[in-house]
Amino acid sequence: MSDGLRRVAGTSAHAIHDWLEQTELRRSDAKPASPSRAESPAVAQLKNRPSPATVGARLDDFRRQAEASYQVDGKTVRVSAAFCTLHGGPAKQGGYVAAIKKALGPERFRELAPKALAATSTRGTPEDIRITTQALLDAGVAKDLLAKRPDLSPEQAVRVVMGAYGIGLDCRGYALRAFLHARGNGSVPARMDRYFDKDAGNVLFQHEGRMRRVATDLSVARPGDIIRLKPGADGRDHNVIVRSNELRRLPETGEMMVLGKDVPAGFVTKGAAAGAEPSVRVVTVDAAWGDGGDPTLGGVRRMAWLYNEKSGEWGHWDRFGAFRTSSGPYDHSLDGVYRPRGET
Repeated sequence: MSDGLRRVAGTSAHAIHDWLEQTELRRSDAKPASPSRAESPAVAQLKNRPSPATVGARLDDFRRQAEASYQVDGKTVRVSAAFCTLHGGPAKQGGYVAAIKKALGPERFRELAPKALAATSTRGTPEDIRITTQALLDAGVAKDLLAKRPDLSPEQAVRVVMGAYGIGLDCRGYALRAFLHARGNGSVPARMDRYFDKDAGNVLFQHEGRMRRVATDLSVARPGDIIRLKPGADGRDHNVIVRSNELRRLPETGEMMVLGKDVPAGFVTKGAAAGAEPSVRVVTVDAAWGDGGDPTLGGVRRMAWLYNEKSGEWGHWDRFGAFRTSSGPYDHSLDGVYRPRGET
């Protein structure tokens, strides 16, 4: 066991922070390519810009990874990563890690300590989350839970276990990991230091020197861009990654569907003059969404934000499946669309 791992095995909050910071750049062996000296900056930027189709496919792949298979109660179920936040400081993570160590026992925990630390950092990989969660399930945590809560399905039990042990991602954590995967190659994500000056736990898209705000209008957002929404009443901002962006016209059937859901006709036609063709912009985004205190809700999923260009109204489906309208995307004020400076 390395000296760094010996320190974190004691679940010291400072050791956790130090270990994560020291090991962040070791996660990928890929090395950034340097443009030819003969290339102009414009040519280098075009080379660095991944195609929307490639980015979209890699975002789909990353979302599938975040919806892992688990063995629980004699069944195989697929469950997306839960929402987790560390508001409250490093001590909160230390408590989660100590609980995992107690549930697994010292020997098993020693084997999984790096995974457990990453899985509870809100910045871990889907594999960190899957391995740590399955270890807890194998230790019988879900069996005890289902005995006490027979109303829970196996899928819900997995989510409750994640929530109880602080395993999962917050919105910035998912957006960051998806951003790097989208610009990586094969199973290897892009290096953190190619795009960011800070370690994963301290990245703020709006303050990163290698990122730029390209617009405050979502019409220009493209796959792989980061959208940041300004803090709401709770003082927290929201960060998502764009999967697609398109302007939809009303089909001949007179009904519009987005992500398998019917868009209310009143929303689609609002503001359109008699005889005018309604148009709705559909921006699909991926993130880890808040659960409102119930880990069976929220978590990693794809959401659609709809903008009626005639009425100026926004719409989305909330965590319970109800369609909501507001004056801004996801009932927030938009800060902007962020993109690497090396991508035109």
